[in-house]
Amino acid sequence: MSKSLRDQLMGAGLANKQQAQDAQKHVKKKKKKGGGNLSPEARAAQAKARQEQAQRDRELNLKREAERKQKGIQAEIRQLIEQHRMPVGKGEVGYNFVHDKKIKKLYVTADEQTKLARGKLAVMFFEETYYLLQLDIAERIIEREPDIFVLINKPEESTGEDDDYPPIPDDLMW
Repeated sequence: MSKSLRDQLMGAGLANKQQAQDAQKHVKKKKKKGGGNLSPEARAAQAKARQEQAQRDRELNLKREAERKQKGIQAEIRQLIEQHRMPVGKGEVGYNFVHDKKIKKLYVTADEQTKLARGKLAVMFFEETYYLLQLDIAERIIEREPDIFVLINKPEESTGEDDDYPPIPDDLMW
């Protein structure tokens, strides 16, 4: 009986036992993958499957990137609010506004009420809580997340028709 090529190479000292085992593992892996003995239809099917998998992977990566970006925006908004918010509920004057077709009420000071009416302060709803913020901070938050609820009163421009009457003071109680 003749010896295998592996045994002949080991006998001649050209290969050692470790190299022979590595070569055997490589042959087994090649057989397991299907090697090069595939028909053209099978190769086309494999290529199509690889393309579809690559497309799914790209879509998943885009989705994950969008989620990461959204989390980053939420963290920025949270940080802006924590740094610049004003205390809510410490005042004695009720300020009413509409959110989701419901009338909400915040207790603010008289000065804050005046600033809210003139559009210098904004009311913001974030993570189930209402906050009072300066106008510039609220605008920065709207730039990052346009869908977030922010109430900013915009004072109406004078049309010239009512210039005969003096302005009504904000602190006038009826």
